[in-house]
Amino acid sequence: MSLTFCNLHFTKQPDKVVYVSNALMKSLNLSGKKTVHLRFGRDRVPATIKPIRKAGKHLYLATGIRNLMNVPKRGSIYLRNLQNDEVQLGPLIGVLSDGPSTSTNPFGSRTGFIKQLLREGSRKSYIFAFTPGISIGRTRRYPDFS
Repeated sequence: MSLTFCNLHFTKQPDKVVYVSNALMKSLNLSGKKTVHLRFGRDRVPATIKPIRKAGKHLYLATGIRNLMNVPKRGSIYLRNLQNDEVQLGPLIGVLSDGPSTSTNPFGSRTGFIKQLLREGSRKSYIFAFTPGISIGRTRRYPDFS
């Protein structure tokens, strides 16, 4: 199980299809496979694999899969081939912080630091920050401080 760096793209196809470049197929040991299970966080979605002829390592997610998995953005990501034809997108990182907050400083005195983490971390991962909610089980998420 090693990490493979690739470029993630989105297509407007409504199907549960992933388009995979030949180089990426080889890296993930998917050559000859017809289906794969994609993981993003706790979401797991079966998808049909369609190889494409494109130089480099590229993965195209159809809209049907992107919406089911809530993948927030395209760009450079890592993939990890797990057991049983399962490929994980990521890494997915959550930062939990508590403290006095305002609308301009949701993490109190740590807001600047957390903004920096989100900016730097978003280059090669999916990262978000959140605070505990007022009632149990609810949180406020801050996915982008651009």
